[in-house]
Amino acid sequence: PEGGWGWVVCATAFLAQFIVLGIHNSFGILFPFLLDEFGKSKASTGETRLGRLGLMYLFGPLTSGLCKRMGCKCVAFVGGILCILGMFLTSCVTDFSKLYVTYSFLWGVGSSFCYFPTLTVPGQYFCKRLSLANGIITAGNGVGTLTFGPLLQYLLKTYGFSSTLRILSGVMTLLLAASLTYKRFESPLQFCTNQKKTFLDLTLWFNKAFITYTIAVTLFMLGYFFPYVHMVSHVVSFGIPTSDAALLIGYMSISSTISRIIFGRFSDHPCVNRLYMTQFAIVGFGITTTLCPIAREYGSFAVVMVMLGLFDGIYVVLITVLVMSIIG
Repeated sequence: PEGGWGWVVCATAFLAQFIVLGIHNSFGILFPFLLDEFGKSKASTGETRLGRLGLMYLFGPLTSGLCKRMGCKCVAFVGGILCILGMFLTSCVTDFSKLYVTYSFLWGVGSSFCYFPTLTVPGQYFCKRLSLANGIITAGNGVGTLTFGPLLQYLLKTYGFSSTLRILSGVMTLLLAASLTYKRFESPLQFCTNQKKTFLDLTLWFNKAFITYTIAVTLFMLGYFFPYVHMVSHVVSFGIPTSDAALLIGYMSISSTISRIIFGRFSDHPCVNRLYMTQFAIVGFGITTTLCPIAREYGSFAVVMVMLGLFDGIYVVLITVLVMSIIG
């Protein structure tokens, strides 16, 4: 089917990315509270974030394999349970070392199980409008970042660290509801022929186009998180207030969200070459990041972040769609 129930899945997958990535990208808000709560160094506290992000993406191949074998619904539901447990148990932890289990491992692996099905499930409902569907779903990332930033600031100041995490664990119950909408049936893209299912298809690593694409994306991702991690502190070093500097991430999120929807629809046109669009986005993101040190005033920083959001939106919409085109 081209759509149908797929539009409901788009909405629930949007919700999943809204919650998971919105909270992930708001770590900078939680960071000072983690420092105060446990009294550890910035390096040690930052390791919990690195572990969480690392596990989220490291478990990507396993999650995709499980989705193929068990279905997106089952995997995402288990992921929701892990996310809830991870966040709730983190609120009860008093020993810093246990954060590596509750926050880094449970929340990180649970995030992987919730996030990657949102990239897989659109292909089971869409073919001609796949890029548009992907754009709508991935827009949850930007909207979630915009929402959870100020929301976490309010909750942390009003209720404190532990209570805020418990509230977040309650919000994560919506992930369970979202996962139940992922029906399992033959896809117009991947399941048009009845083939024997394998857990992990190792033949992909004999596909030269796929290997080249994987290497290119890996190299790009080395600098992808620069704006999220370093931009605010970089801007503050020029004497700009922290509150104003934090708004720059919001500008990038707004730009990225709009870009995903517009270019998602645009790239569905049969005359558009998705590979060229992806290359354009990667090169544009790289050039903009390289030119960032030239910026000195708040207005120029804002322009940089809006441009990064524009290229980010194109890249995120097409990264999964392009893989499907490469592997057929």
